[in-house]
Amino acid sequence: MTIKLPPVLEIEKFSFDMLCDTLDKNVEKLKIGSNKKPSTFNKDISFFKREWLSLRNNTALNSTQLKSVGIYLLESKESTKRLLQDKDNFYSFIKLLVESDSIGDKKRLVQLYFQYYQLFQTNKVDIKPNIIKMLKNFDGKNLLLKEYKEYRDTLFIPKEIMKQYDFKSIVKKFFISSSSEYYKALIILSLIKKVESLPIGKYDRELFEEIKQYKDYPYDNNIHIGEYVVRLLILRMMEFKANNFDKWISFIIELLGDPRSVSVPSKHYIPWSRVGEKYKEYLIRYLSREDLELFLDVLGDSDYNIDAIYQYRKKFWKNFAKYVQFTKLFVNNHKYQQLPHNIQKRFNIHNSAYGKISDSKRSFIYMDLGEIKVIEGTHNAKVRLYTKSPIDLEKHYFEYKDFYSTRKAIEALVLNGEITHSHSESGSWQGRVLDRIREHKSVDIRLSDVY
Repeated sequence: MTIKLPPVLEIEKFSFDMLCDTLDKNVEKLKIGSNKKPSTFNKDISFFKREWLSLRNNTALNSTQLKSVGIYLLESKESTKRLLQDKDNFYSFIKLLVESDSIGDKKRLVQLYFQYYQLFQTNKVDIKPNIIKMLKNFDGKNLLLKEYKEYRDTLFIPKEIMKQYDFKSIVKKFFISSSSEYYKALIILSLIKKVESLPIGKYDRELFEEIKQYKDYPYDNNIHIGEYVVRLLILRMMEFKANNFDKWISFIIELLGDPRSVSVPSKHYIPWSRVGEKYKEYLIRYLSREDLELFLDVLGDSDYNIDAIYQYRKKFWKNFAKYVQFTKLFVNNHKYQQLPHNIQKRFNIHNSAYGKISDSKRSFIYMDLGEIKVIEGTHNAKVRLYTKSPIDLEKHYFEYKDFYSTRKAIEALVLNGEITHSHSESGSWQGRVLDRIREHKSVDIRLSDVY
């Protein structure tokens, strides 16, 4: 019988020394004797380390030595990963534990499953059948093993055992170590249950902070816990639309980033792709409409003497909220200081849905309506319509001239698509903008509705 591990030459000396040091310290906690490890353990490990360190690729071991080496290497996650590279050898070690008469070996087999639960999942190693076989054949008096045997059909499937007991009860009843991966899997499921029972729109600081801590831990093979929680929250937003979700939105953006940033390459692409296109698109539209409202309600000036067409602009564009697919806000420094703190936090260089404009008084919004794009501004800015984006959406800092003087902006501009806000009270500019939009996009909006 042989155990195959990568040659020592493939492991950096520093890393290898650290690995052996960790293993040596961990096995000191195990008692020598049939209940924990073979009586020949120290001799077996000395032999194995000597052979391994001689740079041989394969080290021949008898069954007792294999058991010793298995116990030794499984005391570190790093060495366990290496041991799993040869699944035949690993299952040979598991077979020794299944067939052993030692109570300690039987317990160890179960605890191995708990300790490396996620590692086994990732490497497609399933020792559940081996454990269940061992428990079925167990007829001894050990209380813990009897508990394992009684719950063998559900204990090793986290979602199933959580249907029978809560998290704390499972940990206590079955001696689940807090350092084990199974413990983390149970925590994940308990967090999910709490999210599912969360009142609509409620911000639970303790719960959300814990989710942040485990956000990159796998929920299953296709999605991480943070992404799955975001999916759950958005699903509930879709079901209960007439509620205030400001705090949920802030949490989602803090956790995974603004999904509008994935319209251009960014580090947020993979997590949002795992959340799912349906949920991502819903939140993009939700945030875009929210920012349109922010632009119309906050960034203009309701003082007629300062911004004479503010109310007309506001009434006109509110009719287009249902058509908005994506927005990017450009705010001057003065208005930025007046924004709510949760909105200010979004104006960072990593969020391409927000930008700064070097203008003394005007702010702007870019609106993607699908077939046509729009840039609207406050105060005396013109409204401009384009067939495609006239700007680099990844940029964070802009000047007003970027919207009309660059080659990209000039080529994207719709014919007669640069319109001054004149004669607002008679619907003059509103009618011209509506006509330009209708040339490219069908909208169920009448001129009489918009001024």
